[in-house]
Amino acid sequence: MYFFNVNLGDSTTSGTLTPKLLLRVSQLDMEFDPSPWSPKTWEKLPDEAFEALFLLTERDLLLGIAVFRTSPEEGLAHLLKFLITPARRREGLGELLLAKAFDILRGQKLEKIYLEVEKGNPAFLLYRKMGLEKIHEIADFYGPGRPGLVMISNN
Repeated sequence: MYFFNVNLGDSTTSGTLTPKLLLRVSQLDMEFDPSPWSPKTWEKLPDEAFEALFLLTERDLLLGIAVFRTSPEEGLAHLLKFLITPARRREGLGELLLAKAFDILRGQKLEKIYLEVEKGNPAFLLYRKMGLEKIHEIADFYGPGRPGLVMISNN
């Protein structure tokens, strides 16, 4: 697994994932994501060879997470989970975290980034701003009457 901690306080990117930090990630997910992963899924993440975890922190505060599954042979990175703490949304932090993640992934020869997002989710506008385009709509992807939009980077 690739791990990167983007720290706002000192503008560094480090790569030490501790069990305590992983527990905080799981708690943030459980608290704010309508479809959280189980704690066991988070516990197994460090053992996954093709996963990339990006955290956004400020001092000791965890502000955001982005998790990708990578496919090096295809040059693809699939955004599986993206979350910014609700109290800090609309500050440009999501764009900052994704920009850093995209740069690092592209440096690993993962040129295409794709994701699914629920139709009507405000994150759709952020993803467009980040250079992703809608290529497909999947009916009921998130449940009955909740379509998903598939988006992919255009470069």
